[in-house]
Amino acid sequence: MKDLSESDVSSIAFSGGEPLLRQDFFKVASYAKDCGMYVSVATNGTLITREVAMMLSKTMHRRTVEPMPPPELAYVIGVVLGDGYVVSLDYSKRIGLHAKDEEFVREFARCLAKILQRPVKVRFWKTRGLFMAGACSAALYRLLRKPVHLERLRPYVEHCDDCMASFLGGFFDSEGTVSKAGLISIANTDLEMLRYVRRLLGRLGIEAGEPRLTAPKGTPTYFPRMKKTYRKRRDCYRLQIHKQCNLTYHLRVGFTIARKRRRLEKYLEKRLGHKPPHFLPFFAPHHAYLVRYSFFLIYVFSLDRSMAEDRG
Repeated sequence: MKDLSESDVSSIAFSGGEPLLRQDFFKVASYAKDCGMYVSVATNGTLITREVAMMLSKTMHRRTVEPMPPPELAYVIGVVLGDGYVVSLDYSKRIGLHAKDEEFVREFARCLAKILQRPVKVRFWKTRGLFMAGACSAALYRLLRKPVHLERLRPYVEHCDDCMASFLGGFFDSEGTVSKAGLISIANTDLEMLRYVRRLLGRLGIEAGEPRLTAPKGTPTYFPRMKKTYRKRRDCYRLQIHKQCNLTYHLRVGFTIARKRRRLEKYLEKRLGHKPPHFLPFFAPHHAYLVRYSFFLIYVFSLDRSMAEDRG
């Protein structure tokens, strides 16, 4: 079982004959679950009593997404719409991410594990210098499969402010950039998606300009990692956050990727004259969110007051 798990086997199904005839079935199935594999069983049901049913419910994985969408689900949606992927492989439906930033992949894995209620491992792809994480879930695949329909995703993204901020965090971690001049922008070929992102930013008090065309279809683009030049298959648009909203973005959304977060904090420190307050993820415990949001209101009020004194 351990060898299967280390070989990246993500799921295991027990069948027979009748698997429940084995005296050690639950011991073996529990060990498979502890190894991070998705566990299922095919049984004729004749041996299922109330006690067996309770043990099955504790050992087998559930196949549904939580009815109350957690912010972690919104973050995974944002990542999948950016650098992540969903793919159907024979009987398995896989959701995953390959990226060079370890903390980004680990946060994706943590959120995916919270949603699926099972461990999600992070591995390093040595030949390509990428970190990888993924898991199989038919329910998540049905939700995130391409082509993307925003109406299908909106109930999970717009459930609350936490979910909106988490979705934006996942999308900006995937597609966003921060220039040395402090410009936060995001590029994508889906114009409708960028306009939707702009509306969500506005609901969190973060102003952004209308997406504009930056690279028309057919524009040659060089990819340093692959050392090849490709021509864009679709028009590429860029959305840019107004600089005066950088602090609000930092406090309400932020970056998981350390290099992006450091660049933004460096710009804010230069602009404010002191270090900006630390970013807390929106899917932190509720008390942490209240502390962060209260601090945000006090901080903005103090800035407004100091600016008013300067004008006076």
